[in-house]
Amino acid sequence: MITELVNKLVKENSKTDTDIETYNKKYEKLSARYDKLKDQLDGLISEKESKLGQKKIMQTFINNLEESEDELADWNERIWMLMVESATVHRDSSITFELQNGQEITR
Repeated sequence: MITELVNKLVKENSKTDTDIETYNKKYEKLSARYDKLKDQLDGLISEKESKLGQKKIMQTFINNLEESEDELADWNERIWMLMVESATVHRDSSITFELQNGQEITR
């Protein structure tokens, strides 16, 4: 829509004797509006790609859980590796576990 308005402005300027200052103001206003909308679109596209990546990670996680044993009677390293992203040991001997879903647990 913005590009159509710019094209219309350019055509109008070429057919009429418009003040160049007025034309430039209108053009800059449309250009700024276009840039703002393009930045928003780029942000949304980036967010969508990030969400799709998270979806793929979570789907793999769910598939691996479904393939594992139904009941966890003993330590299962595979499940541990699927659930825990990282663990940080602090000076006070507490440990913060960051899970694959982004949740943090401190013990």
